[in-house]
This record gives sequence, C-alpha cells and structure tokens, in this order.
Amino acid sequence: MESINEQYIRALCTLHEDIFTRDILKPLFESMGYERVDFNGGPYERGRDLIAQRRIPPNKEMYVVYVQSKKLGMNQNTKNSAKLSQLLHQLRQCCTGELTNAEGHKVTPSQVYLACPEQISNRLLEEIGTQLHNIPLKVHIYDGPHIISDIKEYKPELLSLLANFEDKLTSNCDLHPINKELLSALKSRSVPHPDDFYSDLSFFVGSFDSNLLLHIDITIKDENLDINEENWISSKRELEEISDKHDIFLINGSISEIEKTFQDNKKSYESIHNQDNKKECRQLEEKNIELTEHINSYLKVLTASLDASNNPLGKKLTEDELSNREDAVAYIRKMESNQTKEALKKFNIEGSSFYAEANRILTLINERNKLQSKLLKKNSRIIEKPYYKIKINSQELIKKLEHLKKQYIEGIDLINRRGLKFAALKNFLYETQKNLALVSRLRNDNCFLSKNFLFNVDENYQDRVSISPHDIFSTGHDIAVYGGAGVGKTTTLKAYADLMSVNGKSNLIYIALNRLVDEFKEITSQIREQELLRKDLLIRIILLSKGISSTNENIENARTVISNNLTLILDGLDEVYNTIPNIITAISQFKINYPSAQLIVSSRDCVSFLDDIDFLGITLLPFTEEQLNRFIRGWLKDSEKAESLIESIKNRELFEHVKTPLLATITCSLVEKGINAPSTEREIYSERLHLLTGEYDLYKNIERQKHKGELLRKCAMKIAFHMHTRGLRSLPNYKMLEALHLSLSGNYTKELLAECLEELINPCNVIILDPVTSNYSFGHFRFQEHLVSEELNSNRNIDLSELVSNDWWNGALGLYSQENDISYLLEDIYLKYGSVEKAIITLEVMIANSPQQKRNGLKSLLSKYIKCDQMDHAYMNEGDDYHYDNNGHYRS
Repeated sequence: MESINEQYIRALCTLHEDIFTRDILKPLFESMGYERVDFNGGPYERGRDLIAQRRIPPNKEMYVVYVQSKKLGMNQNTKNSAKLSQLLHQLRQCCTGELTNAEGHKVTPSQVYLACPEQISNRLLEEIGTQLHNIPLKVHIYDGPHIISDIKEYKPELLSLLANFEDKLTSNCDLHPINKELLSALKSRSVPHPDDFYSDLSFFVGSFDSNLLLHIDITIKDENLDINEENWISSKRELEEISDKHDIFLINGSISEIEKTFQDNKKSYESIHNQDNKKECRQLEEKNIELTEHINSYLKVLTASLDASNNPLGKKLTEDELSNREDAVAYIRKMESNQTKEALKKFNIEGSSFYAEANRILTLINERNKLQSKLLKKNSRIIEKPYYKIKINSQELIKKLEHLKKQYIEGIDLINRRGLKFAALKNFLYETQKNLALVSRLRNDNCFLSKNFLFNVDENYQDRVSISPHDIFSTGHDIAVYGGAGVGKTTTLKAYADLMSVNGKSNLIYIALNRLVDEFKEITSQIREQELLRKDLLIRIILLSKGISSTNENIENARTVISNNLTLILDGLDEVYNTIPNIITAISQFKINYPSAQLIVSSRDCVSFLDDIDFLGITLLPFTEEQLNRFIRGWLKDSEKAESLIESIKNRELFEHVKTPLLATITCSLVEKGINAPSTEREIYSERLHLLTGEYDLYKNIERQKHKGELLRKCAMKIAFHMHTRGLRSLPNYKMLEALHLSLSGNYTKELLAECLEELINPCNVIILDPVTSNYSFGHFRFQEHLVSEELNSNRNIDLSELVSNDWWNGALGLYSQENDISYLLEDIYLKYGSVEKAIITLEVMIANSPQQKRNGLKSLLSKYIKCDQMDHAYMNEGDDYHYDNNGHYRS
C-alpha cells in the first residue's frame, strides 16, 4: 500500500514542469519567507525556472536563489547522454548567470537548486556532482520527499492540489505530534519523545470510574417494588435490556408471570361488582362528609351559647349549671372524635333547649358512626388499582458485582504485568465497558431500580492501569479520552494519528475541533434551517476540517469515502460543545450509520455532558512521583539540574502542582532557563508569562521588545478574555487588534496597541500562528485560561456568578480559585438565582483548586446550599420528580 507521501510524490510527478514550478514551487518559496519570487519558465529561462529573493539583515544586498525545475522521470538512467547533457548545460547557466534587479544592478545567485518532483537516485546525484565539480556554486538537490516535507511545514494547503477527494478527506498533514505549539510558546528547543508524556490511566463509562468498581459495595434498601401501569413498558424494556446486555435477570419470577398477575388483578379491579362497590363507597363518603359538617356546625353554635357575651341568657345560669353544660360539650367532642370506645349516651334532662340540641348532635354522631362502620366494611371489599409487583433478586446482583470485580482485577493485573495479548485486550475492553455500563446504569437516577439500591464507594483509593493509550486505540474499540488540563490528551491523540499515518493507515481522520469554532459559527449564521445543519452534522464537520465546502455533492462523496473501518478522532469535545451542542447526538447517529467505524473522542472530565457519552472512557492520570522523575530526567539534559529539580520538588512538597505533563514541561523549561521551580499551578503559568514578556531576555542580557512587560501582559489578558467570552481559541490578527482597541483605546493609541500585539507575537511568542487556519492563538488552551483567570483577578467589574453555570469557564475559574477566596461567590449565586444547582459542577472544580486548608470549609458551605435547594424544591414542587443525584448534581 502506498504511503501518503508516496501518493503526493506521484501526484507531483504528473504535473507539467511549468505547472510544477508556477503552482507548487513559487507559492512554497513565498511561504518560506522570500520577499520576491518570479516564475521564469519558458524557452528563454536560461536555466532559471524560478528566481527567489529575500533580504537577510544586516546585509542590504538581496539573497538570490535560482531554481532549475526538471522532471527526471522514475527511470533516471545516466546512460541517456543527450538528456543528461541538456540538464548539465542548464545547471551551468544557472550557476554562472546574472540577474538585473529593479535598481539596474547585476546580481549573481547566492544558491542554486535543482528541483525535481521525483526522488532523485544516488547514481544520478553522483553523476551531477562529478560533472559540475568545477563550477563556482554547488548545486543543491530539492527533490520530491524534501518538497513534500516543506509543503507540510510551510504551505500545507498546497497538498489539496496533489490529492483527490479521498486523499483530502483522510490527509492529516497538519499534525505536530511533539506538541510544536507548546514548545514554541515556551521557546524550548527540547523535543521529548512522545512516550515521555504517557502516564497511567483508568477506565470509566459515563461518570462512573473503573476505580469505583473495585471499591463499591451495594446494599438493597427494599427488595419489593410496585410499578404503575404507565411506567411498566419502560421498566420492562430496561429489565430486558439489562438481561440481554449483561446476562443477569434482576428480579425473581418471570415477566410473563408478573404481567399475568397484574392482568388478573386489573380484571377484578375493573369488574362491575368492584365498580359498584366503589360507587357506593363514594356515596357513603359523601354522606359522611355531610354529617361531619353538620355536627361541627351544630357543635360550634352549642359552644357559643355558653359565652355570656353571645347569649344574654347565659348570665342567668348558676356556676354549677354552666359547669355541667361545659362538661356536656366536652363529652360531645370526645364522642365526635372517636377517641373512646364507650357506648354513646344521651342526656336525660327535659325542658332544656341546650340539652335537646346536645342530644340532636349525639344522634347525628351515632348515625355517622354506623355509616363509617358500613363504609369500612365496604372499603375492605374494594379491589384497589393494581401495580406490577416485582421482587429484586438481591443475591444474584451481589454475586454478579463480585464476579465483575474479580474479572476486572485479574485483567488489570495481566495488563500491568504486560501479560495480556492483543485479542485478550480487545475482549477486556469490551467486557470492561459492558460491566461499567451496568453499574453506571443502576446508579443513575433515571433507572427505575436506583432508589432500591444504596452504593457505598471508597473514592479515596486510586487504581492505575499501566498501558499505553495507543495499545487501547489499536483494538478498534470506541474510546473517549478524558483528563484534566495538561495531562496530554491532544499530544496522545496527535501522536497516535501521526504514527498510524506513518505506518500507512490511510482511513484515519484527525480533527482538532477547537479550530472549527469560528467557521462553524459563520456557517450557522448563514443557514436558516437549522435542521439542515443537524443532518449529517459529523460529515459536515469532517468536510469543514479539511477546508471542503458542505455541498450536497461533497456530502455524498464523503459518504462513499467514509467506510466502516474508518478511525475518526475528534479532539476537544468540551471546547466546542457550547457552539455545537448537537455534536453528542451526531456522534451517536454516526455510529448507527457506520457501526464498524471507530470513534476516538477527547474531553476534559469536568463537564456536564459526561453521562451522554456511552463510549468506554480512559482517563489519562497525572504522573506518579516515579514517572515525574523519569520525565524530568528525560527532558533536562543537564543531569545536575534534573536531580536538583527533583530534590526541590520533594523538599518543597510541590508534587501536586507539577504532576501533569503540561506543568512538568513548563517547570522543566523554566528551570532550563535558570528559574527556580514555582509553588502553585497558577504561579507556574505566571512565571512562564513573565519569562516570555521580557525576563528571558534580561537573563540573556538582550533587549528585543519596545514596550514594558507589564503592558504586554495586560494586552494579552484583554485579548484572552475577549476570546473566552466568545468561546474562541483563535482569532485572525486584525480581530485581536479590534479586541485590544475595544478594551484599551481609552488609555492607549491604536498604533501603540498594534505594536504591543506584534511584540506578543514576535519576539515574545505569547501569541502564536496556527499554520493550518492562519489564525493566532495562545498555544495550549491552558495558557488562555490562565490569562483569563488573571483578568478575573484584576478586573473586579466582572460578575463571576454569571459565568459559573457554563462549563467553558471551569478551567479559568479553577485557576482563579487557587489564590482567591470563593466563599462569597456561593452566597452571590444563591442570592442572585435563588439556587446553586446550575453551578454545582463549576463550584466543585473551584473548591478542588482552592488551597488545601480551605477545601473542607468550602465543601461544607456548598453542601448547606445544596440542602437549601433540596428543601426549596421539596416545598415548591411537592409531588414532582425533581431531585439531586448521588453526587449532589441536580436532575429532573
């Protein structure tokens, strides 16, 4: 099978010489920094098909390159003397020829290249060198492989001219597996091997971590469960799905028996005899209510007659008579409330209207008592509305869970001992996803069985699986890669895509989703019918990532190219979810359409849509101390510096702050430049920013920037905040300048701000160019989040309570909380919105990033606000199915 590079070289070879020079070499040299590039092909070129010039300061003269373009053919036979003589003659003309420049001066070439689309043979190379040994300039060879390499680096869009539709779709020429953007932003020359970034991992499905599987115990709160008729179909379906997928039947008895019992009970419930009984009971109940109302009304009048202010005749009563009447009223109340079993007795006092009324009330009470006795007997014969009654097979479930634990432990042990073969690994992943999905499903509040189970988990214990993610990917299993900021998600995915491309796997598509946000917003604004956009959404995203318009024809062509054995990598779901919220649904639909295709996605693990992704997840864990030490020794070539840093981290207890690959990379880069290791994550980023905005030059005793570092950092913060509020990771240069002018024009001129922006790009490297989109960004997303957190810290006009309900802000707010008290924020949110429910995920991230000594207090405070929410919902929505899940997350 041809590699991608071989396909590109073959395409180069099919081009006419003039087209090869004009359409490929000319734009390539222009992208490599030549100020003037002239196509000089044709019969009068005198050996110079292309002339490229540029000025290299401090020299004032132009540096001139002559290029002779020649198609040599795949059979480069040196015996063809006529063809070789012509080539040598043209090269001699190149080396000895002169050029008249725009000022009329004669200019001789500084370098001469022989450019050919093929890969030049060693024999022809030797022949040319031998024949031209006496000319004044050496002829440099610029053949197909070298040209393709430079196109990928300097002008990747030229590859579209060399590829058919299928090649364009599966080309991954924009990959930088060694994280070029990050290293560029750090001004680091060190290039660590990708394996240095790999640590351990754990598995999970939805929000259920495999770590929990090993340390979970289940208690059955109630084995009996009644299900109403309206919910039976969905409950039955769930039982059958669990049985089919996980080989466990969770209830005693068969579904057919349960349904037969229900139907028999329903038949009795709906019988004419039962309906007549119910009707009679309703009539008796109405009569009972009527009698009770009469009794209460008459008793109220009788009681009022004892009050002398209401009844003038009461003043004539003796004290004994008044006391006897009060006793009579108390007796009637006791008999009315059924608080005694004694027989009802009437008053035997004649000639008194009071006692006559009292006896009338007692007669009504006696009539009501008989009626209630009759009602009680009738109700006992009524058949109530039936339920589907099930009994949970608790022993079977507990036995199944113990088996899953044992199976998982044995698999992990084999992996860590490198004893699991490829086929067994593939089966292990399948079983792990299935088992985690079962427990995750039973714990989910949407499962009708969840209220009958109590899961106890020791979440403090962390299990680690020592295996390369690449081995996981190579099984073809659908995988979701999760992890915090800087654990190496993008590096891992890029390295895998590059490795597969090198190994000749052509049916792989890697997409950096964050690069599509601007273009997708623009497309969204142009399409009126959003339903059209949702249709074939993932195919549209693939086309967009390759710079191909989403026409009906291209969508159809893409369908034919996308095969069932495709591997599609979507990097950065969390960064586009707010812009493309339908992307999760689109992923599910894509799997339905292409069931054998492999999808690999990545996202941070602090997002609200985690439960919506049903792939097997792998969490890239931070380094262990041993892994961090190995990383440091691999990065720092100076062993003395490496050991000193390792010792400093240990003595100053900095491990928690530098345990991710990103933070370890920055720390090593800082130490490499002579700076002591910082003490917090935020301080690490701040030190890096100070280094890039002037302090690095101070160390080198040079001055390359015109403006103070403080102003440059302020500008960077304003640009980052402007981008973050719009959900962007990159912008064109002119839009960044617009953002600066919008924020700072009151204090600075547009010309000064333009200079600051230029200096942030060069020499500072705080803002860097994306060669694929030609937009500018801060490199790693964490750098943008750090700048945003600095803006949040310095600009108190920003209302943080308006940001916490959006997952996009989690990273920046987490960094902000590392050095700022956030207790006030919980109160602000509650006072402003009357609830903290929509902010819980972000608040948990902020608490986890707060100083250690404050976390317990903040957790307790958040717990109190959650309880307030629960009480509010219980009061306002009594009877509705609103609740918090086991993690304190609000669900409806």
